Amino acid sequence: MKKRYYSYIAILSALFVLWPLKLSQGEYRPTEARINFLKGPVNIQRVATEAWRPAFIKMSLYTGDKVRCQELAETEIILNDGSILKLRDNSLMEIELMERDKKDRAARTALKVYQGKLLGSIKKLAGKSSKFTVSTPTAVAGIRGTVFGV
Repeated sequence: MKKRYYSYIAILSALFVLWPLKLSQGEYRPTEARINFLKGPVNIQRVATEAWRPAFIKMSLYTGDKVRCQELAETEIILNDGSILKLRDNSLMEIELMERDKKDRAARTALKVYQGKLLGSIKKLAGKSSKFTVSTPTAVAGIRGTVFGV
């Protein structure tokens, strides 16, 4: 009986010690972006699919989606926080990560530009744990809130 009592005390003590660690970690949830402007043939490839579909205005984009602008095409994408991305002609970009923590409003976004040009006007990031990265075949850039071109 005493052994069982000490086991319960040990388990409860461990829970009280570990509980604050769980609360301090952010709980990130996926977010979405929307296409705001289209000019020319722009296609979207959803995650885990082979097919490319034509994009349309107000189309939602999610983590894992790829956006392709063909010749003489461009698109403007608005992220959840109001940041703006402009993808130029002959470009291919993947949204590798796009999520936000509801508690402290921290956001993590990662974009991969395979080819072409990407222009961005990124809002100042909220929280120290927020991250916004853009990677290309030759470089990786961390962005904290600025206008940039890749």
